[in-house]
Amino acid sequence: MAVQSRWIKMFVSFILMLQFTGAHSRDLLLSFTVRDGDKVTLPCENVINNHHNCDTTTWIFTDSRGTAAVELVNHGQIKESDKSDRLSVTAECSLVIKKVTAEDVGRYTCRQFIGNPGRQQGPDAVVYLSVVHMTEQKNADEVTLSCSVSIYESVTTEDNKEQLFTFSTQSSGKKPGGILMSKSF
Repeated sequence: MAVQSRWIKMFVSFILMLQFTGAHSRDLLLSFTVRDGDKVTLPCENVINNHHNCDTTTWIFTDSRGTAAVELVNHGQIKESDKSDRLSVTAECSLVIKKVTAEDVGRYTCRQFIGNPGRQQGPDAVVYLSVVHMTEQKNADEVTLSCSVSIYESVTTEDNKEQLFTFSTQSSGKKPGGILMSKSF
């Protein structure tokens, strides 16, 4: 039981560390790391005052595979895409993604437009999304917990699109064993 409690504390600390990997709101740049399957709210840091139903807001998604950018939200309305059933926009124009997967890893850009035709107003607000996938394997008195973190390419070096962290410990039931951490790319 003490080993389980120790594991839980260690991984909660690890996940919290990942959650706050970047928050540079003065530069309109944010970074979030969430666990796969979770829901995440990506804030739009450049919303125009007195907007109505986010009709000035557009969200654009760019992935790490080099495919063309995809417009997810146009003037507050969700556009049809492979993930549109998992998307919503809050009253504050934040983008909500439900049941996050590794396919959601990427750069999300919030832009504001005014007038007709729409002119971009102000700078882009960029949010980078990374996703953590954890698995646990139990074998007698040994527990192996694997954790992979999928990261948008430009946040890391060009070759390091995914980092894999593996943690394991052994216990005889009387006293906790050591913790082993390995990292691979």
